[in-house]
Parts: sequence; structure tokens; C-alpha cells
Amino acid sequence: MSTSYPTYPVPMPGDGPDAAKRRETLQHLLTRLVDAREGLDAMLKRAEREIEPILRKLREEQSEAGTRVSAMLVAEGADPDASGSAMSTVNKAVVSLRALFDELDDDALEQVADGEENVLEAFADAIDAHPDGHVREDLVDMRGRLAALVEEARRQTD
Repeated sequence: MSTSYPTYPVPMPGDGPDAAKRRETLQHLLTRLVDAREGLDAMLKRAEREIEPILRKLREEQSEAGTRVSAMLVAEGADPDASGSAMSTVNKAVVSLRALFDELDDDALEQVADGEENVLEAFADAIDAHPDGHVREDLVDMRGRLAALVEEARRQTD
């Protein structure tokens, strides 16, 4: 006895009208995370003791978020590009030059907090592109953790 089951097309990851936008926002977020992490790496080499712990926390959060966003991209059928942008090279050069003339202290920490706003905006864009589901929940969680660290950095500069 043969049973016939109706078949329904199951969309592949990355199919659908909003898939390209989701992948684009995740890739943009990953680029921002890589840029921020590389900038923090450069700063940690020259940071004063008072700001080093918060810089390390931010760097760890950036690294973990980058890994998670890369996995999201793979799940959505994309090939993550974790090379960052030209801005990461510029940021490292600026940090190195500044360290030649000035110590990386609370002023530098305030600039880091301001720069993290770009990463938080990239998170917001990715969250908007993912209206529901576990990816959105993960993005909201990561954004919240980073926002808390940025707020901690701002309080330290007061």
C-alpha cells in the first residue's frame, strides 16, 4: 500500500523577500564589531590601568558578539566576511599616533563609548530586519549587554 503525502516547498535559508536585507544588516553589524574589536586591541596596548578593565570587557563582548553574528550569517545562508573595513586600519593608526603624544585615559574611554554608538546602531538595524524569532532575541540580548558596558564606560569618565 502506497501513501501519498502532499509536498510543500520548504524555503532554504536565505530565501524570501527580506533575506537579503537580513544578511546585509548582519554583515554590516559584523563589520562594525570587527572594527571596534581591532580598535580596542590597539588601545589595550597603551591604555592606563584605570581604563584597562572596561576596555577588556568591551573587547570580550565584541569578540563574542562577532562569533555569534557570524554563526547567524551562516544560518541565513551567507558567507561571513570578518575582515572589517578600512576604518579599523584608520582607527588603529589614530590610536597609535595619539599614544605617542598622550596617554590613553578617560578622554580616550569617552571616545570609545562614543564610537560604540555606531555598533549599537548596527545592532538596531539588524534587530529591525529580524522582526521575530531567536535571531532577534539573540541580537536584542547582545545589544543590551554592549549598551550596559558602554554606559559603564560613560560613568567611569564622569
